[in-house]
Amino acid sequence: MDLRPINPYYHKRTQKRKARAKYTSNASAYSYPYEWITPVTDRTQADVEYAQRLRETGWTNLTPEEQKEYLAGLKGCLNTSDLLRIENDIQILLDVLELDGTSYVNNVPALPTASYFGNLSSNVTAIREAYCVHADTPQVPALPYNTWQAYNAIEQILNDVYEVVSAQFSYYAGNEIYAGDTIGLLL
Repeated sequence: MDLRPINPYYHKRTQKRKARAKYTSNASAYSYPYEWITPVTDRTQADVEYAQRLRETGWTNLTPEEQKEYLAGLKGCLNTSDLLRIENDIQILLDVLELDGTSYVNNVPALPTASYFGNLSSNVTAIREAYCVHADTPQVPALPYNTWQAYNAIEQILNDVYEVVSAQFSYYAGNEIYAGDTIGLLL
């Protein structure tokens, strides 16, 4: 019995179907919008003091090399680029670990608020608790995040979870795998 006419959502196709693209095993055919950005985990008090010295010197008194370094983003300062890197890496881990969370991956506020940092803390806590970590992985630092040690800890947590996850997964990009070739058991 043909039920197509009964279905109100059925519409007879009047156009020719386009030929489907043949499945490709090329890994580059998969498009994920984010790439892991290596975290910065080696900030020191010397980095903070250097950034303060440059700020106190004043832009017009800096050498061209110091101006270039200043514009590239100093490790001793919290920059938008730092928050973008952290949010990018958080989004990747939220996706891979299939966690519910809100990331500001391409929408870091110009002036981060307490709620932004609360969300950042929640995401890092969820990621750390969701998967295995190294024995020396730091605990999630307490708010407020106003020290270089806190940012080193946050990025170290993200890096450690990423390392463990990466070591656990291997991606197969071939067309097929057979176990028991004679009976055609597809895995």
